[in-house]
Amino acid sequence: MKKLFLIIIAGLISTGCTLNQELGLLSMTTDSMEEREKVRFVAIHYSVLLSCDKSYEHLPKLANRFRELEVVAPQTAWGLKALGGDLPPAKTYMLIGCDKAKTNVEHWVKTKEYYYHGQGQWVVYKD
Repeated sequence: MKKLFLIIIAGLISTGCTLNQELGLLSMTTDSMEEREKVRFVAIHYSVLLSCDKSYEHLPKLANRFRELEVVAPQTAWGLKALGGDLPPAKTYMLIGCDKAKTNVEHWVKTKEYYYHGQGQWVVYKD
């Protein structure tokens, strides 16, 4: 693990990559693809909805699911948290606006499928 950390730091210094890219590489070595995608789905939608509608009814469900997934995909979750916080920060994403995020989350609440509507996913994970 120490060797991997040194390789990542050396890569960061030599290439000028951002820390998130390096953490993404680290998460690929420890977290399964399915768990990484579930964490990303929950984190992205939590962030978008927190930035556009802080009173959205399913925000607590997303926060709870993020905390549950943090146990099985700790590296991915750590890279998506706010600095000094235990949940992702409020922010916007170019491909997922507030309405699209609500559609995706409503679908997730009903079916437990981690599905991005209108993005043509090859694989859809389900709880």
